[in-house]
Amino acid sequence: MGIPVLGCKCPVCTSNDPHNTRYRSSALVKIGGLNLLIDAGPDLRAQLFHHKVDHLDGLLLTHHHYDHTAGLDEIRAFNMHIKKPIPCLLSQDTYED
Repeated sequence: MGIPVLGCKCPVCTSNDPHNTRYRSSALVKIGGLNLLIDAGPDLRAQLFHHKVDHLDGLLLTHHHYDHTAGLDEIRAFNMHIKKPIPCLLSQDTYED
């Protein structure tokens, strides 16, 4: 889960230190002009806005757990703009799930 945790009153969750605020699983790798997304966690929309991501060129899904796939619906906005699929690399198990 992300930090701070809802309802938690521990020193980390109540800290004002920006290092103690973390989104859930997603990573963006930039290679040249390409944006390659690793996983699409539940906080993906906020992460994409925060980092001003304006396009995606590919997606890697590491596995099918909710904390890595819950943001998949947000990727549709990029599909609407480019009017074609975004290449995705994933396992057969993740595809079937």
